[in-house]
Amino acid sequence: MGKSAEIAINLTSETLILALVSYVFLTSETLRAFALLYPELLLFGVLVFDFIVGKYIGLRLIEYFRFRRLTVS
Repeated sequence: MGKSAEIAINLTSETLILALVSYVFLTSETLRAFALLYPELLLFGVLVFDFIVGKYIGLRLIEYFRFRRLTVS
């Protein structure tokens, strides 16, 4: 029972931290203006960030194509 409660607390805290960080970014006037003026740069930045994070946690871009049949509903 202790292990599952610990996992639940960790997941909840990670979710709350991500929600707070997202809120700060989404309420920023500078980021809103940047997203409206340069949407292609924002998308490219997200792609680069996803690629870096994917390498860090072991996901590879090719795996998305390799397992696409499993991800399609």
